[in-house]
Amino acid sequence: MLHRRHLITGTIIALMVVYFLVFIPPNLTGAQNPNMLAAFQIDEWLQYPHVMRMTTQADTLSETLRNLFVYQHYYYGYPFYVISAAAILPLRAAAQFAPVEASLGDTTAIMTVLRQLSPLFMLAAAGLLVYCWTGFKRLVPSLLALAFLLAVPAVFDNNLWWHPESLTVLFVALTIFALYRDNLRFGRWFIVAAIACGLSAGTKLTGFWFFLTVAVYLIEGWRRDGWAATLKRGALFAGLMALTIIIANPLLLIPTYARQIIDIQMLQNDRIAFGWDVAMERGPLPWYRQTLRQTYGYWWVYAAALAACVWAAIADDKRRWLAVITLTFVLPMSIYLLFFVAAPRARYFLPVMLPLFAALGYEALYT
Repeated sequence: MLHRRHLITGTIIALMVVYFLVFIPPNLTGAQNPNMLAAFQIDEWLQYPHVMRMTTQADTLSETLRNLFVYQHYYYGYPFYVISAAAILPLRAAAQFAPVEASLGDTTAIMTVLRQLSPLFMLAAAGLLVYCWTGFKRLVPSLLALAFLLAVPAVFDNNLWWHPESLTVLFVALTIFALYRDNLRFGRWFIVAAIACGLSAGTKLTGFWFFLTVAVYLIEGWRRDGWAATLKRGALFAGLMALTIIIANPLLLIPTYARQIIDIQMLQNDRIAFGWDVAMERGPLPWYRQTLRQTYGYWWVYAAALAACVWAAIADDKRRWLAVITLTFVLPMSIYLLFFVAAPRARYFLPVMLPLFAALGYEALYT
């Protein structure tokens, strides 16, 4: 049985590698120089100078460290930028950490590495989510579930640019995976979940949507162990999550920068609530007609995945907590997006749809 699972896992990893390599040719295009980025992906053009500055050697050590930590583009958390900077470090070292003006010839190679982070993180996230539901016990159901997640148009499109969505989805998947593995033991996986949740919140605020999940999880522990233990566990989770956010975003410790970060996040929230400079409709129907139907499929696909989650929560002791964790995260965030966000960007729903669609790999559907 163990040999069979290793064989299945090896097959899945091999196919993941092929999927990853498929995106290299398209990700090589449209990046001959920084200005070309503006013609294809304006977000990449805005982000590129900041990651280049972070990996630029200044005249003094203090200025070099300031380049690394004061990344200036506070629309996204520091984890996205520091991981991106680490990914291109070998290329930047080969260019002697020269400023962007002196590294124009390296733009294609740098952007390809940065763009390839998206399919890399998405593969890791999808693999974790599918493993939760299938255990990689059977090859066909596992492959079907994984292929479905990776073929979703919004996922495929997101793999073709450099943006924090895939990293955020990975931290969301790791939080779900860790809570599921913990299984109300409140042990090391509970700690991993708190850290992953903090990283998700510190990258794009998404981790805060686990508030209902954590509350339900703690309440179930309270029913078994009482108030004293529950309060300690709640404080531990909140404390670790807050500590992770601060460690992952050290500028929050400096009041001037913390104010800038908070102001930009508030501005960002106001803009997406309005519709990115142009007033747009809110609500499930506009979202479905303008975005969801084209990028995630028709309504019955969501209904099937939701039904699988509900059934597991009701009737399957083994997958009950996985279903509850998924539902208590997906539902609050979906309500927020559908009713309070007027900028219909398909990528906003990636942290919601991937955990939900992973339930289509639920092994009970194939037995």
